[in-house]
Amino acid sequence: EDGSGNYPYTMIPNPFQVRPKYSSSKGESHSGTRSDNVLLTENFDAMSSIATTYSSTGWYAYKATNANNWTLYDESEYAHSGSNSVGYFYNSYYAADCYLVSAPFTVSADMTDLSVSLYERVHQSSYAETFEVFFVKASDVTSSSQVATATKYSAIASASYTNTTYAKKTGSTTNSALAG
Repeated sequence: EDGSGNYPYTMIPNPFQVRPKYSSSKGESHSGTRSDNVLLTENFDAMSSIATTYSSTGWYAYKATNANNWTLYDESEYAHSGSNSVGYFYNSYYAADCYLVSAPFTVSADMTDLSVSLYERVHQSSYAETFEVFFVKASDVTSSSQVATATKYSAIASASYTNTTYAKKTGSTTNSALAG
């Protein structure tokens, strides 16, 4: 602890990817290997900081309470790959209620599912971290605080993690409500 209730970082996702599954005209689904199968990928290496206010074009971090917020780390020792990563410092006084929001991406009606993958770890296994990954419609979010109240479409359900080496997490959600 650093004296303020903050402990070393507890979770760092990197790289982050979103991939669609398409429906064909014959009613079959495929994800294929086309280069356009990645809607969003981010390893955070091109960033020098993470915005803390709403952005309609880039990543930003939003905290709904007095808890800590997501932070960009430019030290390769913390990254799964590359040189940058993002993390959250545990705070013993305030529950985490913060959001790392991606740049928006276009979802079309022929995408039946959206899958997400990221790598995560905690600093110490005795400080478990709980997180979830979900999608929201960009049209439902026009300010930072709306992220907390927007309808969420879960991709990786909330779970508690204690692994101190990077583990890949994946999940998906159906596209029925997100297209358009």
